[in-house]
Amino acid sequence: MARVLSNINDLALRGGELSKILGEICRVRPAWQPRSRTGELIIGLHSGSPPQSDYRSWRFPTFVPGIQAMYFELWRLTSKNEGCLDKAYLSLFRTSRQADSEQELLALHCDPNEPDGADHAVYKQGPHLHMCASEIPGPHAHIALNRCHLVEVLRSRESFTNALHLALVMLKDEVLSPLRES
Repeated sequence: MARVLSNINDLALRGGELSKILGEICRVRPAWQPRSRTGELIIGLHSGSPPQSDYRSWRFPTFVPGIQAMYFELWRLTSKNEGCLDKAYLSLFRTSRQADSEQELLALHCDPNEPDGADHAVYKQGPHLHMCASEIPGPHAHIALNRCHLVEVLRSRESFTNALHLALVMLKDEVLSPLRES
């Protein structure tokens, strides 16, 4: 059963909606760019001019110097008029100008259509965290944020967006703001 469904016309406005809520963790609201592949719509956010590179390499600055973010959503088109959310991925990276490198610190993922019987599905289907720079629990642990409300969170694009927004506010308050102050 597909979860987090949306009318294709509403998806045409999705980038602006995402730019607004992700703007809470940025110095400047990020731009967005849709990409189409056969049977898929990808909405990625970035700073500056529309990039030609792979959407997973797009970055935008957060309000913390030296911390960049990446966000994209992958929607699978289920009909001419509807799509279902397959992936929603946010990553935070510490960047180093001297070494021209980056380290992924934390990821907020959602894989709503992970098959129910798959390993860790109950943790992966809703918004969940990966502690990428930590040995414990390590980057492969799926720390579910909404397990007790999973059905509600995945009911609609609006309810998912609300859960995503609350997770972003938590990351702003509990991760990014303390990093800026340190």
